[in-house]
Amino acid sequence: MTDATISAMTGTVALPRQNGELLFDEPWESRAFGIAVALSETGTYAWDSFRTHLIGEIEGWEIENGSDSSAPGPDGEAWNYYRRWLASLEHVLVEGGVISTDELASRQLELAAHDDHDHGHDDEPEHDHDHGDSHDQIHHKTEVTT
Repeated sequence: MTDATISAMTGTVALPRQNGELLFDEPWESRAFGIAVALSETGTYAWDSFRTHLIGEIEGWEIENGSDSSAPGPDGEAWNYYRRWLASLEHVLVEGGVISTDELASRQLELAAHDDHDHGHDDEPEHDHDHGDSHDQIHHKTEVTT
């Protein structure tokens, strides 16, 4: 059910696509997408609630930064659809009592500390490396079909 609803999203909330395929520029974007879909499918929140928050997030960004998504806003933040997606997910999870704002902030700090290290190969488009914590990362553009 959610797959058809997600595929049918149009307008400002339409998912980024290239040649009909979902487009993710960073691995975290595909993970945020998957988490949002999975939590909706398990009944953690209603998809319509998420979609409403996503519309609000996109509109809010446009009000603050202008509708030209290719130019960074006054705060220097560049447009990123999945940042709006993630903010929407956070809102529905807090709103639904799944996580508190304090728990969310704490987890964000933990993840930022874990990910805030220089790999020394940012200009290499695809590179395998070991983080030393039992998972390997591959940095590349990811395309997923739905």
